[in-house]
Amino acid sequence: MRKQLLCLLALLCLGSTAPLFAQGRISGTVRDTAGKQSLENAVVALLHKKDSTLATFTRTDKRGAFQTAPLPPGKYVLLLSFPKFADLSDEVELGAGDKDLQQLALTPKSLLLNEVIVKANTAIRIKGDTTEFAADSFAVKEGATVEDLLKRLPGFSVNAKGEVTTQGKRVDKVLVDGEEFFGDDPTMATQNLSARIVDKVQIYDTKTEQQNLTSINSGNEGKTLNIKLKEDKKKGGFGKLAAGTDFTNFLEARALYNRFVGKKKVSVYGTRSNVNTGSLNWQDKQKLGMDNDTEYDEISGYYYSFGGDDGFSDWSLRGLPDSYTGGGLYSNKWNGDRQNLNASYRYNQLGVDNQSLKTEQNIPYRTSRLWDTRTTALSRQHAVNGKYEFKLDSLTTLTYKLAGTYKTSDQWTKTYSHFLSGISDTVNTADQERSNSSSRRQVDQTLVWKQLFQKKNRMLITTLRHGMTDDDQRGIVKTVQQFFPDNRPDSISILDQMRNTDGRSRTLGMKTT
Repeated sequence: MRKQLLCLLALLCLGSTAPLFAQGRISGTVRDTAGKQSLENAVVALLHKKDSTLATFTRTDKRGAFQTAPLPPGKYVLLLSFPKFADLSDEVELGAGDKDLQQLALTPKSLLLNEVIVKANTAIRIKGDTTEFAADSFAVKEGATVEDLLKRLPGFSVNAKGEVTTQGKRVDKVLVDGEEFFGDDPTMATQNLSARIVDKVQIYDTKTEQQNLTSINSGNEGKTLNIKLKEDKKKGGFGKLAAGTDFTNFLEARALYNRFVGKKKVSVYGTRSNVNTGSLNWQDKQKLGMDNDTEYDEISGYYYSFGGDDGFSDWSLRGLPDSYTGGGLYSNKWNGDRQNLNASYRYNQLGVDNQSLKTEQNIPYRTSRLWDTRTTALSRQHAVNGKYEFKLDSLTTLTYKLAGTYKTSDQWTKTYSHFLSGISDTVNTADQERSNSSSRRQVDQTLVWKQLFQKKNRMLITTLRHGMTDDDQRGIVKTVQQFFPDNRPDSISILDQMRNTDGRSRTLGMKTT
């Protein structure tokens, strides 16, 4: 009986390891049909025939030879690619054991007849560190977004937050035709663009401007996803509308619309609320590239802060707010991408009405104090930001940045206080009115001249910055105090005070590195 059990266990072990022993490798040699030479570093990719997913890929050695990793038996599509040569695509069936394809020939594109039109139907192409997917080779349902398409691509995963991961790294930047798409939020493109307008999807290592100039990588780069649109589909629009009300006292509404035609992009938005500040939430600000007014130029070493704090993000959750927000953004590139312009305008208005009652008791001394305060405040702000960049040639770039704000604030406060001794004996009363008005005008300008040289890692950067700030403040305080010794009116104290404060600031700086 024991021998029978041992035999059965041995058969089960052999059966479970059979697929491992059945795996085989595909090998071959890639040569040039014209020069009769071996092609070194040619890309060799194998796709599963049933769903076009990537099985494995490798490159040829100095002799033009290649050998794949072990693969299970099945039908595959072999793809060969080499610069300036026509791609080769062929079906390969792998049985149990290795398979040698012998010599595989690639033809230079220069030898192809002009009358012959070669249409590549390659689902995946690998060029250097860039992997390119032909969107039409991956079936998606009708109405699918780019995010749905990415879920079909081999090696890609998308979580519930819309974050994309590929080749073990997170995609930290998503571009459309090589440009940011309405800000730096990746989901703006992946969740709003239709999969049917996509021509190709490219994935490559994210590199900073400094790394592009020096060709030095840190090894910790993320991934950049570039979505290339079909030529006749490079236009469209999408938006967002949200509103809520009790049809009596409370209202909150938010509208956002984006439109793009080629490299021209326009966004407009507006909000209205008497529930909170009514400003765009941080997600929408990030989508529009408005979440951070501070910019760092890693080459010049400058931090640029434009416009300052708008003062509308927090109203201390005290009182009844009434707010409006509106604005727009525009960006465009022309002259062969040598010139580009980004401009934005933003208007904020926030009014707050607040009334509070406060009572304070001192039990040991049997005294109490009562305050009744009413406050009304209104703030308005206009903000303009712009950036113009002109590439004079491949080595010289001129950049101009402008930021301007104009803000006004008015606040009126009336407070009545009553000081009691014992149960009902009045000690003193006070009526006070405070009014404060202020305005600020601020302009920041920056001009950057960037000159690269033919010698690697050599550059000259000159930065000129000019700033101007004007502040005006006016405050008025009126107080009437009445005193009651022995619980009878005795004297009155009156304070009537006005204070004006003006401030002017001018800055000018230059830096050359």
